[in-house]
Amino acid sequence: MTKKITKASTKKTVAITTLGAALEWFEFSLYGYLATYLSILFFPDENRTVGLITVFGIFAASYFMRPLGGFILGSIGDRLGRRYAITLSIGLMCIPMFIMTIMPTYNSFGIWAVVILILARMIQGFSVGGEYTGVLIMLAESAPKQYRGFATALAAMSSQVGTILSAVVVGVLATVFSKAQMLEYGWRVAFFIGFIFALTSMFLQHSVRESPFFEEIKKSKKALKNPLMTALKGPKMPLVWVFVLTGYIGIAYYMMATFLPNNFIATRHLDVSIVMWITVVISVVYAVFSPLFGWFADLWGRKVMLNVPIFLLLILAYPMFIWLNYGGIVQILIAESIFALLVAAMTASFQVAISELFPTECRYSGMSAAYNVGNALFAGTTPMISLMLVDVSGSHYAPCYYLIITSIITLAVIYKMPETRTSRYFELGENSSK
Repeated sequence: MTKKITKASTKKTVAITTLGAALEWFEFSLYGYLATYLSILFFPDENRTVGLITVFGIFAASYFMRPLGGFILGSIGDRLGRRYAITLSIGLMCIPMFIMTIMPTYNSFGIWAVVILILARMIQGFSVGGEYTGVLIMLAESAPKQYRGFATALAAMSSQVGTILSAVVVGVLATVFSKAQMLEYGWRVAFFIGFIFALTSMFLQHSVRESPFFEEIKKSKKALKNPLMTALKGPKMPLVWVFVLTGYIGIAYYMMATFLPNNFIATRHLDVSIVMWITVVISVVYAVFSPLFGWFADLWGRKVMLNVPIFLLLILAYPMFIWLNYGGIVQILIAESIFALLVAAMTASFQVAISELFPTECRYSGMSAAYNVGNALFAGTTPMISLMLVDVSGSHYAPCYYLIITSIITLAVIYKMPETRTSRYFELGENSSK
C-alpha cells in the first residue's frame, strides 16, 4: 500500500505543479498575443487579414504536434512516472522560447524565417501535448478524493494565470514601447522572459514527489510496456467523451481568448493596449472562479457542472456576439466576462472528469491521446476557422453559429457519459484495471 494521500502531502505537489503549468502557458500564450506583430514581421507582403490568417494557421499547426507529444510523453508518463514526463515537457519548452528570442524576421532571412517560426511553434506544441494532461493527472492522483475537482481546477486557474501574465507582459510592452519599437525588439523581450520562466519551471519540477498512484503501480510491477495501445484497445467511449469535450471546450476557449481579442484589433480597430487589458480582466475572471467551480464539481458531481454551462453558452452565444461585434468597451468586457465564466465552469468539471475515465496504468496515455487529438482538430484551428468564416461569409456572427452548432453536438454526445466522482480507478490498493 502506498503512503496515504493527505492534505499535507499534497501542498508541495500542488504548489510546484500549478506554478509549472502557469509558466508553461505563459510561454505558449505569447504567440497568440503577439499575432498582430508577427503577421507584419513574417508576412509583410500580405494584406492584414491574410497575414493574420497565416499566423493563426501556424498557431493551428503547433496544435497538430500536440497529439505526437501526447502519444510519446503520455507513454513515458505511464512507464517512467508522471514527474519525469512533466519535467521533460517543460525542458523541451526552453528550446522554442530561445529560438523565438533570437530568430530573424522575413526582411532579413526571407522564407527561412517563416520556416524557423513554424519549427519553433511545432516544438512548443509537442511540449504542451505532454505537459498539461500530466499536470491534471498529477493533481488528481495527489489530492484527497473529496478534493479532486478542486485540485484539478487549480490547473485551469494556474494556466490562466500564465495567460494573464502573458497578456500583462504584452500589454505593458505595448504601452511602454511604440508600435515601431514593438516591431523592432519589443516582441523579442516577451519571448526572452518566456525563456527564463521555462528554465525556472524545469528546475523547480525536480523537487516534486511522484504521484502515489504511479508509485503503487511501480511497486506492484504493473507498469505496462505499451500503455498507449492498452488505452486504445480498451473501452472506446472514454476516448470519445474526452475527444469531444476537449474539442468543444477548446473551441469556446480560443474563440474567447485568442480570436476575439485579435478580431477587436484587426476589425474593430481597438488599440492593442486596450484589448490586452480587456484580456487581463476576463482572464482574472476565469482564474478566480475556476477553483470555485471545481469545488462545485466535488459537491454536485461532474456531469451537472458540464451540462449547465454548455447549455447556457448555447442560448447566450448570439446575444453575447451582438455586444462583441457592435458594443462599446463596457459591453465587450461584460460579454467576454460572461463567456469566461461559462468556459471556466465547464473546464473545471471537465478536467477532473477526464482523469477519472481511465485506469491508472494507462491514464496518462489514454487522456493525452484523446485530449490532444481533440485540441489539434478543433481548439487549435478555432482562431483560423473563425476568421475564415467571417471572411468568406461576410458576417461577424459566423463564429457564433459555429459555437452554437458544436454546443448542440457536445450535449448530445455526452448525454450518456457516467458520473465519475466515485470512479473505481481512484482507490489506492485496488487493482485499477479490474
